[in-house]
Amino acid sequence: NMENIEDSKEPMQRALQLLHKMQNDNANVVPNIVTYNAAIRACAEGRDLKRAFQLLEEVHRRQLTPTVVTYGSLMTACERVGSIEGINRVFRMMARTNDDTDDPDSQQQQQQSSSSLTTSSPYHSNNNNNNNNNNNTNTNN
Repeated sequence: NMENIEDSKEPMQRALQLLHKMQNDNANVVPNIVTYNAAIRACAEGRDLKRAFQLLEEVHRRQLTPTVVTYGSLMTACERVGSIEGINRVFRMMARTNDDTDDPDSQQQQQQSSSSLTTSSPYHSNNNNNNNNNNNTNTNN
């Protein structure tokens, strides 16, 4: 069992090293909320709750907006170590930021996340060709 815990720490350590490289002033790539979400998730899998919350603090310092994925990853980290206090902390943070749902960037990211879960799209349906044909026949020349 101890070996499994160590196995879960290796990806976390690699993810944090990559994030650290991205934070370097000479880096060509700047970490965004997606980068931080992945690092927080890696901490959850590595059972490092303290580091997961430290990454959230970095998110705030960099004036990035936490997303549903951010909070979900923090919840996972709390669950992995059995931290009820941590879960309550995440819920309090979510309640405070719940009023910020009018933020267009937040709404766009949530829409992108939910659209990636859908399996069908009107742009890829067979009905689309029929609609185009109807539009062509309805035009006046």
